[in-house]
Parts: sequence; structure tokens; C-alpha cells
Amino acid sequence: MGEHLTPLDAAFLELEDGDESSHMHVGWARVFEPLAGGCAPSVDRLVALLDERLDLLPHFRVRLSSPRVARLAWPEWVEDDGFDLGNHVRPSGLPPRGSGPRCR
Repeated sequence: MGEHLTPLDAAFLELEDGDESSHMHVGWARVFEPLAGGCAPSVDRLVALLDERLDLLPHFRVRLSSPRVARLAWPEWVEDDGFDLGNHVRPSGLPPRGSGPRCR
């Protein structure tokens, strides 16, 4: 890639660096409909499906060349040779509907 951070990305990075209580990074969650038969997709299957499509999202396989923003030099996005999609997909689940505590 070799592309420098945008001013907004650099500002987010500086804010996180300057105040440990400022969390400027982003995450996301995905809710899936059950597969035929009512079962959930396995994490391994989900990782395989995402891996097949990652070429469509080139920023998912990059990292910063430096973890900090310097006054006159901003980090660049560089290919992450150690990228492992399995490190970025975490399963989580909610209890079945109606199984939580009852309100009075």
C-alpha cells in the first residue's frame, strides 16, 4: 500500500497516544440468521468465507509502519506479512430469548 495516514486517522492515533482513556479505534459485530436446520455457522467456516473475500478489502491486511505519529512524519499503511484472520474473529453468543432475569 505505502499510503500515509489521513489527517483524521493521524488525529485519532495522537488522541489515543495522548490519553489512555481515549479509545478512538473501531470494532464491529455481525448478527447471523441461523442456517438451514437452525444451527449457527462455525467460526472456522466464517473465517474461511471471509478469507476468500479479503482481496476485496485491502485495508484489512495492513498495519501501521510505526505505532506513533511524529511531528513531521506520519506512519504509512504497510502489508502485514504476519496477518492471521483467525486472530480477528471471536465468537460470542447471547443466551436464548427469555432465559434472562425477569423484571418485576
